[in-house]
Order: sequence, then structure tokens, then C-alpha cells
Amino acid sequence: MKKLQQDMIPIKVKQRTLIKASNPPSSPPQATVSNLDLIFGHFQISLISIYPTSSSPFENIISTIQTNLPAFLNHFYPFTGRIRQDPVTNLPSLICDNSGAEFVIAESETPLCNIDFGDLDQSLHQIQIPFGLDLPLSLQLVRFACGGFSVSWSTSH
Repeated sequence: MKKLQQDMIPIKVKQRTLIKASNPPSSPPQATVSNLDLIFGHFQISLISIYPTSSSPFENIISTIQTNLPAFLNHFYPFTGRIRQDPVTNLPSLICDNSGAEFVIAESETPLCNIDFGDLDQSLHQIQIPFGLDLPLSLQLVRFACGGFSVSWSTSH
């Protein structure tokens, strides 16, 4: 098969929802960032896993994540908060208010075999869907034309 020669992998977002921790722990309402965090500044990073066609329908994968993510987020509660500037110190801080982690479902008409994974700018960098700078976590599922899919665990540093 011929690899994609175009600049963009067309991805259409079908749904964006917020998923909250099901049993949030009692924790400080606000967490300040460390000096080490301040040295590097704010940036977003993603861990992307690519899966070939699954024997399980994509809707079952979505349902499994939606069902289990709230309990999972109990252990990673700060990911359900928001990043805000502290009005007194003007430094970023994490507001631990269980606003919810973002869950994105998207589709692409491109089959995985047409993507050149040897070129990060033409593949993985395009699979990650942009998300708000105030979100600590955006979990993203993209289904491809071949039935394969990607899972991106995208966080703000």
C-alpha cells in the first residue's frame, strides 16, 4: 500500500466528555508546582499506543474505558482538576476540584497501513488531538478506517 503523501491525517472528533473520579479522596484543594516544574515551563506531552484491528467492537472499548476510568482516576485524582494561575503568586497551581479528565472519541478515514510512522510529524504528532492548556489529562481514542485504533494519554506538564 502507498503511504500518505499529504500533510495531515484527517481526524474528526465525535465526542468530548469529562469523566470525574468516582470516589475522590479528601485532598488539599490546591497543589502548587515545584521549582523543577517551573524550570521546564508548561508543555503538553502524550503517550500514544497504536492497536491493530481488534476482535472487540470499538464501542465495547469505549464502554470499558468509560466504565472503569472513574475508579482509575480515584488513584490519580489531580488529573481531574484544572491548572490555573494563582492570583497572588502568579504561578501555576493545580486546583483539585474533580472537574473531570477529558475523554475524546475520534475517527479517521485513513487506515493505519497508510501512515508513515517513521516520520513523527506525519504520524504520532497528528494523532494527538489538541486539548486545553488548563486540562491535566486528555484521554483520546481514535478509530482508523482499518478498524485499528490509538489510545493517547495526553497530559500537561
